[in-house]
Amino acid sequence: MIRQGILRVLAASAALSPVAGPAAAHPHVFVDAEIVFRLGEGGALEALRVTWAFDAFYSMLLLAEMGMDPVAAPDAAALAALAALQPDWARDFGGAGAARYDEAEIALAPAEAVSAEVADGRLRIAFDRPLAAPVDPSAGAVLAEVYDPTFFVAYSMLEAPRVEGPGAEDCSAVLRPFAPNQETDALQSALMALGMDETPETPQVGRVFADSAALTCRARAPRAAP
Repeated sequence: MIRQGILRVLAASAALSPVAGPAAAHPHVFVDAEIVFRLGEGGALEALRVTWAFDAFYSMLLLAEMGMDPVAAPDAAALAALAALQPDWARDFGGAGAARYDEAEIALAPAEAVSAEVADGRLRIAFDRPLAAPVDPSAGAVLAEVYDPTFFVAYSMLEAPRVEGPGAEDCSAVLRPFAPNQETDALQSALMALGMDETPETPQVGRVFADSAALTCRARAPRAAP
């Protein structure tokens, strides 16, 4: 599992480092995330496409942990095997994506269509999270996030979210970056005191620091009767 690999990699890198590094406090790992809203027939939102991009240093260590040569050209079979590990892990981990519709939680199915690649020295994992039931984004706002509930991993959305599929031209997706304040600054200071094996007491604390992707769509004109 990637998360187990992260724990082992962090322990090894901390042992090799003469000074305190990222493993000294929450969060321990930093990942760039991307969101694509996928629409189906009629313009209903059917799935999120989530991508994680690990930084170059952790990508190198994680690939080595998986028995891959981090310097050589990526091996397609090894990447396929790595991707195959993800669905079970992503099912239980908030970093696989969360969504709300009109402020109510949207049930998401387990990850599928998982792929792995190495681009510009960074390991990228991508997968779909189908909605348990499609929703009409013209009837209510959709908000999607990628976060680790324990804030062990910090996900940041650097790229604007995108919309794909029928009716995408009637939709707009915007990035809403996390906005710190005095309360979150104090919470971050408390998290900085936690060790690698400690879990924050605040439930879903990672969501407090999450960037979000907002989807809004115009109502589509009804089709003329034949």
